[in-house]
Amino acid sequence: MLSAALAGYVWYERLMPEKTIVNGDGSRDVAPATVAGDEEELFYRDIDGVGRVEKTKERPYYAVMIDNLALARPQHGLSSASVVYEAPVESGITRFMAVFPASLALEKIGPVRSARPYFIDFAAEYDAIYAHVGGSPQALERLKGTYEVFDLNQFWNGGVFWRSRDREAPHNVYTSSEDLDAFAVSKGYESRELDPWLFKDDMNEDERPYFGGDLSVDAKYKEYVADWSYDTKTNDYARRQGSGDHVDALSDDQIRAKNVLVQFTDIEVIDGVGRRKVRTSGEGEAIIALDGQVYNGTWSKGSSGRTRFYDKNGDEILLNRGTTWVTIVATGTEVSY
Repeated sequence: MLSAALAGYVWYERLMPEKTIVNGDGSRDVAPATVAGDEEELFYRDIDGVGRVEKTKERPYYAVMIDNLALARPQHGLSSASVVYEAPVESGITRFMAVFPASLALEKIGPVRSARPYFIDFAAEYDAIYAHVGGSPQALERLKGTYEVFDLNQFWNGGVFWRSRDREAPHNVYTSSEDLDAFAVSKGYESRELDPWLFKDDMNEDERPYFGGDLSVDAKYKEYVADWSYDTKTNDYARRQGSGDHVDALSDDQIRAKNVLVQFTDIEVIDGVGRRKVRTSGEGEAIIALDGQVYNGTWSKGSSGRTRFYDKNGDEILLNRGTTWVTIVATGTEVSY
């Protein structure tokens, strides 16, 4: 395996579209894109760049904490998220925060687990409704009176969640798109407009590599090692976790992502339980995988706003439309491809 802290990665020239446009509302996009075989213009979602023939409600955004212990697998709803954040919690395990646009039709999302402060930082980038079941003392203290996110704690909003009988507690709390939408309507809440990442159309199939492009992110325990296998035909990455395919129980399909971003940062243990402090602002190294190619890059974030990812020339990465998976790891974590 190669350490991300070491030099020597192979560089690829990034295929750039002819131009990036700025829409009337200030959002940026690559234009024009049309429905295959048709000239009908698409409406693009800010959160993931996905085009729709009919404009659908996108806000509010929901950031849902999702368990990743063995007893919680397979999870429900992960493959339908627009963005998934993966970061370590205690004892070398990882946890997910899945970000969804409004008005999906997911009958089951979860298992929902507890909050951590650094996940709040990521949820704040979307001005999201932050769904969780309790949290660490640091996270709960921060959520008191915060305006960074709209706090949706299962402890005080039991009607939005339920417990399944086919899983052991505490790995059996779920919610749904319908419940989340109903909660947002009841509170009159709608997230602010999003400052989007830059998106592009997929690379033409005859330009995609037929070999390589796979990515593996190391972890303390084998059960949490993430392997991403590039598929030339679909131009996306299929996820394996531990020793098997990572499957979404809602669809029975292997989880896939159009873009895989590895964000290196400072992580330290802060108490006897093993809770972490994760730096989410400033800048650091990154690895970006898309279109079957792997790039060295950087990430940057100010005291507020979005985390943005850049190539070696300092240009913001143009992501493929669809799900983006962001893995947050300690600087020096081994990544191989």
